Amino acid sequence: MNREERRSPLTCGGQFSRSRGSLNGAIAVNDRTQPSPSVDREEARLVSILVACTDKVTAALQALSDPSHSMLMPEYTKLQNDLEMARAEWAKAAAVLREHRERCRDQAADNSK
Repeated sequence: MNREERRSPLTCGGQFSRSRGSLNGAIAVNDRTQPSPSVDREEARLVSILVACTDKVTAALQALSDPSHSMLMPEYTKLQNDLEMARAEWAKAAAVLREHRERCRDQAADNSK
């Protein structure tokens, strides 16, 4: 597994992914390549927000699991709170992206009728 695959638990597509430790069955995105022509600007914006949130979660997990020094309980608690906030922000971004994709799918279905 290369560094980019380890850095992001998300995969490309538009499906849900539960592989490679994705965050709670994450919405799948390809965060390291150009968006396909079928991806609108709003989806690209939402994906970039989700990628930023993923990076925050990864950094918070790294800080907790591999600290550079011994830490006292207040510092550990602060890192734990940072992780919880990053996960909440990630979940909100994932929900917004999921809703956008569902809305686009519904509009496409209505237009094909």
